[in-house]
Amino acid sequence: MNRTDLIILGLSLALIVGLFIRTFHPHEDGAYAYIRSDGASVQRVDLHHDQIIRVKGPLGETVFEVNAGKIRFINSPCPNKICIHSGWHDAAGDFAACLPNRVTLEIKGSTSSYDSLSY
Repeated sequence: MNRTDLIILGLSLALIVGLFIRTFHPHEDGAYAYIRSDGASVQRVDLHHDQIIRVKGPLGETVFEVNAGKIRFINSPCPNKICIHSGWHDAAGDFAACLPNRVTLEIKGSTSSYDSLSY
């Protein structure tokens, strides 16, 4: 390998690391969350106030916990509890759902974010 090869290799590695960090790590912290039940907006939740939120769905009550700017499902009447296993959500754009109980959670930030589907 000569000097030019090493420079190209170094720049390529730096580009890969930079793209990885930009893609997977930086995110805007969510300011609030929208919780919907059966498609209707139930409530807007401030993520900076620790609280327990209970939402009625077709199967029963889904319970959320808000703590230190994050929110998670802590109880739901669904059979597989996938929503509970999704863990904490804190980044703007995060979305989680309990499909059997038709309850959804969407995190919003101070600015609108766009994904690859937005044009």
